[in-house]
Amino acid sequence: QEVISISASLGASGTVAVSGTVSVLSFENETWAWIGNGARVDAGGNVAVTAQDDTDTTMIAGTVALGLGGGGVGGGVGVTIIDKDTRAWIGDNAVVDARGQNTSDLTAYTGDSFGGTTAMRGLLVQAQSSEDLFTIAAAGAAGLYVGIAGAVSVATVDSDTLAYIGNGAQINTSGGTPSASQDVNVTARNDFKLFNISGAL
Repeated sequence: QEVISISASLGASGTVAVSGTVSVLSFENETWAWIGNGARVDAGGNVAVTAQDDTDTTMIAGTVALGLGGGGVGGGVGVTIIDKDTRAWIGDNAVVDARGQNTSDLTAYTGDSFGGTTAMRGLLVQAQSSEDLFTIAAAGAAGLYVGIAGAVSVATVDSDTLAYIGNGAQINTSGGTPSASQDVNVTARNDFKLFNISGAL
């Protein structure tokens, strides 16, 4: 998901001015990929079970209050709520064979570093998610006698990312002739970035 939210307000009065903005972004996502319990998969090439959920948000909430003859009160609020469940798995008691023959390479994460990858063939079970949040909440207020301004930005993120092979599953057990580079890779990866500014004048 890629979302841009901009909210703005301006309040002006000859006496007292009050102005405010509230911007809220809320996500609740489930992104799943799986081979079911007890399933049988026999592939001469690769088997890839992958789930990916990327969230990119830009939120700007701003307000200005101007009370020419008295006072100004301004408030800006920006709220981002993210609840995500991203998972890839092979079910209990499944039988999966991925020989990796006569096929192109898959790209898998190595685990040696966060972004390190390697070429592989065979079985890939991979879940990955990311959150990149950019939030600005600003407020300004001015008046002949008094100016009151406040800005609040809140980000709540609950992002579960899982990859696994279930109990009793059998992987690459049926024989045949596998590729020399046959492998099994199970990876879960989450990348979170936050840029948050709140200011009042």
